[in-house]
Amino acid sequence: MNAPTPTTPAPDPGELPYPGYAAEMAAIEAKAANSLRARSEPLPGALSEAFAGSPRVVHGFTFLPVTAWMVAILKRIGSPLLELIKIYQSHSKEIDAALQITDAALRSKELERVHVLIAAEQAGIAMSPDSALETVFVFVTLASKCQSILDLVDGRKSFTQEARALLGHLHPLILCELEAACGEHFADSFATALRVAPVQQENGGTVFTAPPAGTASAGGSKL
Repeated sequence: MNAPTPTTPAPDPGELPYPGYAAEMAAIEAKAANSLRARSEPLPGALSEAFAGSPRVVHGFTFLPVTAWMVAILKRIGSPLLELIKIYQSHSKEIDAALQITDAALRSKELERVHVLIAAEQAGIAMSPDSALETVFVFVTLASKCQSILDLVDGRKSFTQEARALLGHLHPLILCELEAACGEHFADSFATALRVAPVQQENGGTVFTAPPAGTASAGGSKL
């Protein structure tokens, strides 16, 4: 009979630093597990799951997956949220080093440490009322629609008006929650991108590339 696998005892709810902390750390661990699995399985499989993340619905608004087109729209409107990319890039080595830790408890602790640093820097990203409305609008509206609005003669003005029409009636506190959710949604996606790296296979290729010419494929994607 196999010996039971030791588990890390759950922290006392009374000692948690803030409400929702346990759920947040569980989400980080789940994302890390998906990312690690994605590094060793052929596309699309686990890699697709790692980038997709969990569905996010906040106050009835469904957040769309982060795509290159969405990022292009955010750049076009000058969203301050793009500062998150720079923040995650600055911590990419720490994230990667943490994910190499085999001990689950130590890995979780190190990921938590980096997450706290990133969260502190993210808190410094300031948005004006209109930039908050526009950023949330991008996350809950198809990129094709955003693009068509911006391509109008007075596209930039029309975009602001569309964002106000959809979200301007909301209470400021609700808008703040939606704005915060945008940051979390965006950060989850880029955290995954920094965690997933090509892993060498025995045949000389990687999960992301075909093996060298003349070598039989081991099932990896041929991008």
